[in-house]
Amino acid sequence: MRNELCGGANETPNLIHLGNVLYDMGQFEKAEKYFRRLLNKLPNEHPDKANCIHKLGLAVNAQGDHQGGLELLHKGLQIRLETLPPGDEILGNSYNSIGLVYEDKYDYQSAVE
Repeated sequence: MRNELCGGANETPNLIHLGNVLYDMGQFEKAEKYFRRLLNKLPNEHPDKANCIHKLGLAVNAQGDHQGGLELLHKGLQIRLETLPPGDEILGNSYNSIGLVYEDKYDYQSAVE
């Protein structure tokens, strides 16, 4: 499976999918590894950059590093705000994820904001 998902000219979506599968399986460290690997390969203007940073933030948070997760989620949100139209549903996903991390930190006031 790894060879199928990580090879070829279209490696970017494959690494995202592999990271997602590992995340869904609860293998957060491995998911983080693949998201970081992908981030190192993506140019700054690549359309998947914000999504990858967002997914990395979720994986980092799931390992208990809430502050690190928040920093990544905010970074991904900033890119999305610069590249997506106002009101795009993906922005709502970013805000929701950030709120859930604040909830994990028991910082309910920040979660509401």
